Formats: sequence, C-alpha cells, structure tokens
Amino acid sequence: MENRYRDSSIVNGSKKLEPDGNVRMVSRLSTQFYPNLDTTDDSVIISGLGDRLDILAKEYYGDESFWFVIARSNNLGRGTLNVPPGRLIRIPRYAEYSGISAIINTYNDER
Repeated sequence: MENRYRDSSIVNGSKKLEPDGNVRMVSRLSTQFYPNLDTTDDSVIISGLGDRLDILAKEYYGDESFWFVIARSNNLGRGTLNVPPGRLIRIPRYAEYSGISAIINTYNDER
C-alpha cells in the first residue's frame, strides 16, 4: 500500500457524508495510480461493434488483464468493458520508455 500514497499530497476541504446524513469537512490524501502516458508512436483505431477493452488488450498486449491501460488512455471502463462502436481509440505503445511498464508494475504491486 505504500506505493499508492508515495506521491500523495494532503487535500483539504473534502466533504464526507456521515451515517446520520450530516456533511463534514475533512482532509484526505490524494492518490495517483498511473503515470501520464507519452502519446508518441501510439496506435489509433476506430472501434467496431462488439469491441471490448479486455479483447483489445489481449490483441495489442497479449494479456487481457491490461485492459485498464487502454481504458485510462481513453477515459473508458467505468462500469463496463464495452467500447462504443465508431470511436477513435488510442492504444498506447508497449515499450519500456512509454510509461506502460510503470503502469503495469503499479497495478501488479496493488494486487
């Protein structure tokens, strides 16, 4: 868990809903799970009917469990692995210098 809060800062003024319905102001730690990705040399595809994040990850990275890399890069994956058809989808290039290895290492450390 220490990796999760390594680059954290204190955020003041967050609201917390108490069980009795009252709202109280609290301080919390910010978290960042993934580094920003470099966009050079990425593939861009147009999604088709039935495309899913896990299927695309299997096709491009060889492992469907890396679906979150594509989701993070395209602001997708909130509640579903389905990709809307006809959308431009950025597939970050897998390379040591691209930042994806850091994302994957962070993901594996959190498991």
